[in-house]
Amino acid sequence: MKPEVRLRLRVSTWGGLLVLLVVAVVCARTVGEQSARLQCVPRTFLVVPGEPIRLELTVQSDSAAPIRLHVPDVPSLKLRALEKLPVRRTPKGLIVHKRVIIWQALEPGTVKTNGLLVETKGQKLRFPEVTITVSDPGP
Repeated sequence: MKPEVRLRLRVSTWGGLLVLLVVAVVCARTVGEQSARLQCVPRTFLVVPGEPIRLELTVQSDSAAPIRLHVPDVPSLKLRALEKLPVRRTPKGLIVHKRVIIWQALEPGTVKTNGLLVETKGQKLRFPEVTITVSDPGP
């Protein structure tokens, strides 16, 4: 084999290995970022002023990394409690973190909260939007 052919083979082999390494890193990051699943129940409320609103937030992950919940300040809702339920493991090995937010509606109107965030493993993940309709109780 000519020396220049051998050199091309070596360069092409290293180039191929470099491409495989980059693809592996990108795939590993994608899998790590998508490992948490978020759920909030219920997603819509119909209440009157003064009535408590109980929202349950669930984070399922393949990691036991701690989570930190960010609850936005909503002027028409009074935050009454933030409960941290015990962490549990599912039969499939997923780690489940649960939080319960209890708000109290102060005045009639509609509130859409899309600022509920959870921070885990350096990522900030957003929960689905929650709609709270507070109706006027009448006379």
